[in-house]
Amino acid sequence: MFRTFTRGQTQRNRPHQFWQVTVFFLALVPVSVPADEYCDAINSLADYGVIGESGFTSGNNSTINGEDIQCPPDDIDCNGNTPTPSGQLATVDEDFPALEPAAFPATGGDNLTNPKDLQPGTYGTISVAKQGKADPLATFSGGTYKITELNLSGNDSTVILGAGDYFIDTLTMDNKSRIETTGGAVRLFIGTSMTSGNQSFLNAEGAVSDFIVNLYPKASFKLGNGEKGKSDINFNGILYAPYPNTTIDFGNNNDITGAILSAGTVTVGNNTSFDYSPEVENQVRNSFGCKEVTKPDHIRISHDGQTSACAPQAILVQACADANCSVFFDGAINGTVQAGENQVNWSLAENSDSTSVSLFIPFDGDQEVDYQTLSFSSPDETPLICSNTSSGEINNGTACEVTVTRAGFSFDIPDFVSATAQTDIVIAATRLNKNEECTPLFSKVKRTLEVSQTYLDPGSGSQSLQINGAPIPDGLELTFDDNGHTTISSINYLDAGRMALALRYEGSEENSDAGTVVTGSQTFIVRPASFEITNVLCTSGNAITPASGEPGNLSAFCRAGEDFSLTVKAVNADGDVTPNFGSEASPESAKLSHTLMLPLPSSGGNPGVLSPLTTALTFGTSEGTPAGIAQVDGLRWNEVGVITINAYTANYLGGTGSVNGSSPPIGRFVPAFFSAVPSEPELLPYCGSFSYQGQPMDFDLPPQVILEARNVGGGITLNYRNDFFRFLTPSTASLTYTADTALAGVAVAPETPRGSLNLIADIDSATAQYDGHSLTLSGEQVAFSRGTTPPASSPFTSKVSLSIAPAALTDADGVCVRDNAADTDCNAALFRNMTAPEQRYGRLVLDNVYGPENVNLPIPVRTEYWDGSDYVLNTEDSCTIIGNTIDITADPDNLNPSTGGTGGGLTNGRLTANELFWEPTGAVGNVRYQYSNTPSWLRFDWDNSGTQRAPDAVVSFGRYRGHDRIISWEEL
Repeated sequence: MFRTFTRGQTQRNRPHQFWQVTVFFLALVPVSVPADEYCDAINSLADYGVIGESGFTSGNNSTINGEDIQCPPDDIDCNGNTPTPSGQLATVDEDFPALEPAAFPATGGDNLTNPKDLQPGTYGTISVAKQGKADPLATFSGGTYKITELNLSGNDSTVILGAGDYFIDTLTMDNKSRIETTGGAVRLFIGTSMTSGNQSFLNAEGAVSDFIVNLYPKASFKLGNGEKGKSDINFNGILYAPYPNTTIDFGNNNDITGAILSAGTVTVGNNTSFDYSPEVENQVRNSFGCKEVTKPDHIRISHDGQTSACAPQAILVQACADANCSVFFDGAINGTVQAGENQVNWSLAENSDSTSVSLFIPFDGDQEVDYQTLSFSSPDETPLICSNTSSGEINNGTACEVTVTRAGFSFDIPDFVSATAQTDIVIAATRLNKNEECTPLFSKVKRTLEVSQTYLDPGSGSQSLQINGAPIPDGLELTFDDNGHTTISSINYLDAGRMALALRYEGSEENSDAGTVVTGSQTFIVRPASFEITNVLCTSGNAITPASGEPGNLSAFCRAGEDFSLTVKAVNADGDVTPNFGSEASPESAKLSHTLMLPLPSSGGNPGVLSPLTTALTFGTSEGTPAGIAQVDGLRWNEVGVITINAYTANYLGGTGSVNGSSPPIGRFVPAFFSAVPSEPELLPYCGSFSYQGQPMDFDLPPQVILEARNVGGGITLNYRNDFFRFLTPSTASLTYTADTALAGVAVAPETPRGSLNLIADIDSATAQYDGHSLTLSGEQVAFSRGTTPPASSPFTSKVSLSIAPAALTDADGVCVRDNAADTDCNAALFRNMTAPEQRYGRLVLDNVYGPENVNLPIPVRTEYWDGSDYVLNTEDSCTIIGNTIDITADPDNLNPSTGGTGGGLTNGRLTANELFWEPTGAVGNVRYQYSNTPSWLRFDWDNSGTQRAPDAVVSFGRYRGHDRIISWEEL
């Protein structure tokens, strides 16, 4: 007995983000999708381990982690699509990131049997003959393979796959067959089906993370019965099927270690055992590059290491997900920062990178300088790391120390954008008196302060800070009010980096404060205003051409999947390069992503994939590349259309500011080539199994070519439609017919009027996915040519081929049908060796007729064909139709006879007597008549004149024909 569960109400009320993009699978995080969104979806799936979102069916005695798969105790009639790791059935509704490439790539090539150490490439059918496990007949070195069919035939066939990606349209395994892996992760991408017989083993002895089977839309996976408890694990790995029209089916008695994550249906038979232990779950997450982060790696508090007793210390708090703090923990967390008895609470909401707090650092003792240490506490005792932005130290010891002075200058310069002046910077000169009261250090006086700058990160620079619109002066005269406050009108910096501005005052006898030294400094971050993306060039040498009007008017720029390059500049608000960007102690970088402009995503445009996944652009270190500039080569986008490239960096130098920028529209990207997949039509016989030579023949189904626009890698470009479809429907003049017969004078040609060619986009009704364009020839008839005499071999049969000229299959951008992107020749679309019926050289025959002038005289009609030695009655012709229009060509006796009957179809090659006849004339005489409506393929050269014409005959009225019941008589 089976229990069936279907998709229903979601179990958990937690939000899921949905994105309409194509993403890379497994450890590769897509440029189009933020890594946290991708891993949010994957980690949510991994919470369950086994999901058949469109339906889950389990047989009797099936378990997961040793627990029976069953309904919750209070819901015995439950519906559920996951057994959950506890065995309690539940219903979930999850997001499944899609596979990349979005369409299964083209395959085809050499057919091989039992290959050894097969190198990466594109192949047709690979067969593995019967062979025991100890000596596998087929081994693959590893890499990327595109295979039409992999067939393990015969019991005990074994194949060993090296680490890599295997795009296999159809994979078939016989009973007791094995797939083993070596060298790392093996990822199968199944286009149509993967089927295995009974007692087969998939990665039985490998790690779960070493075997991943991915199913494309409509693909199926089926594994036969196992030998539970008597053999190795039947399936050890991950099945990932992100499309609802996929099916996964396991027979009885199977041991499954790993995960089945499917948006489609999952069925497992009786006595199925799932192992989805925490250790297995961890391997599954790691396989996708999405280890679940449940707590931060550490809390990082950043400060400049010095303050005065009367000014708070500014502190930046970050929850870091890794040791380098390059990724931030996205959960909610809170805690306190402490110095002595003083503390301040802080909290980070979900998906918050950082927060800023201020803390007064205690000042103890009678000395002018004190030293304190920052500490930290959180509910889960997360480790603390301090970052002293002045010294550059990052540790949990000396970097946590803060120098506190009794008197000092305090001021705040916020992080700002380069070349954007910060105005009205208030400076407070204060001192902690003996009563621990903060009092003005200066009041209604002018003082000249020494001003200095420090390049903290990078440690050097070519630009000076600007104060009041000019480079830093040697001395800055400021007027303090009665509260000890003064103001700097503006501070600016035209480069990028972490900077420190220091103020110092030394007392003098003139000011009656000799020996007094007061200092103060402030650390701040200046980030570029944006990234400027320029010099976009395709490998072919094309540059993007400014569009006139809409971006869709751009000229052809690059083939989909072809390399292109660009330059990324970090610039300030004035548009000038900030040369220090990328020269930091830990060089800052930028991530690239892309945005689809056209076709509009809202209209079904596919965002495609930008690759490689460039996560660390290098600024200013490449030969010939100036500082602050990154040269990016080898970019590829696998789709058709127009995009923008986006450069982005978050939390520059650990601050809260981000830098981003977008390119102008880049495109148009056009297909690399078209693949042409013809249908296999046949020519229909006119009657039975034959047609007459010269007679037009119809196709059983209209000839059709599926034209698929493909990128350089062979994947289908889903955006080649609507406004980006640049194909002109070819005319029938581009069609050429050929026959494989060598008979002299025999050719095949289309009839007139010609048929019509129609070109339409094919959209999958289930998935709304673009499947190419179909070019269909409708209403076309063809015929074999017919001479005045039969061919040497008649009747005859011949195959017919049809080609569509390459020029007719070339679009407005010059994209044409090719075998692959590297091919330089444009190909025709070929319908090879279409079956045609037997061809008979026929003729229509009228016989002379005579009889009394007062009775109906039948008009005898028959069809004959040349059998190689003579003309014989065509007894198979019960299809030819004879009309009732007979033309009189000679009437010397002025009889003017009339015909009767309606005509009709032949029966076994003859017209029956009562279907067409001459009516009585009542007079004696002869008339010559002709059936002028004889079709061209039944006309004949009756007088050896070289002209084929309709048959004729003579009817004689008044000639006695005898009695039907008298065989013979004679006069005696």
